[in-house]
Amino acid sequence: NPKEYEFLQSRKLQIYNLKSLTHIWLFGNPWDC
Repeated sequence: NPKEYEFLQSRKLQIYNLKSLTHIWLFGNPWDC
C-alpha cells in the first residue's frame, strides 16, 4: 500500500527530526562534535 508506505516514511522523518532536536537541546549543535 503506497499510502501506508508514505505514512511510515513521514513517521520516520518525524521521529528523526525529534531526535535531532533533542540532541541539539541536550548537547548543542550536533555538527559541533
